[in-house]
Amino acid sequence: MAYNENNMNCVERVQEYMAFPQEAPSIVELTIDGADILKIGVHDLRSNLTIMSQDPVLFIGTVWANLDPFEEHDDAALWAALKRVHLVSDITTPDPSSNSATSINANSAWALLKNSKINIMDEATASVDHATDAKIQATIRESCYDATLLTISHRLRTIIDFNRVIVMDHGRIVKLDTPERLIREEGGVFRTMCQRSGEFELLLLLLANTAAAAKRPRA
Repeated sequence: MAYNENNMNCVERVQEYMAFPQEAPSIVELTIDGADILKIGVHDLRSNLTIMSQDPVLFIGTVWANLDPFEEHDDAALWAALKRVHLVSDITTPDPSSNSATSINANSAWALLKNSKINIMDEATASVDHATDAKIQATIRESCYDATLLTISHRLRTIIDFNRVIVMDHGRIVKLDTPERLIREEGGVFRTMCQRSGEFELLLLLLANTAAAAKRPRA
């Protein structure tokens, strides 16, 4: 049953990709480093983006084939990526019924290898525990130090250390600011979310740690 479900998932993902609009919206102008995405081209644009989804898929085959299907990297690079996402001890042939943590870590290793300047995490760690989430987030942040990281997440501790936070409500942006300002806004939407999460004090502590780390010179 698990095998069939994962095969269907693969088919659905391919169908979603094929159904994705081939033209960018004409109303809103989107630029990357000052370049209009309409002039970049869909293929080049997609090939330079890395998207880590909530439902990563491991195909039947070797670990190497999953991480590097086009054989663009040597063994040393593959081992290094696996080590950074704590998967060295799990080197086995991928199974479609693999647990979500292993699948997500493998997806993260693939993202490290791709080394894109724009990385999107769409609820990528929603199904793992907080400890695993923290490890994955730390690795991704380290690798994306000189890149752009966009994260969609309901877990507030996952995004509390970001430069900017966008708060959405029914598909509309209701707040856009630094997490420090948003969490201290009395009666604000983000502060209310933090308070209702049951982790308000922890989120304040994480913010303080982030601020302290930012003041230390990077090695």
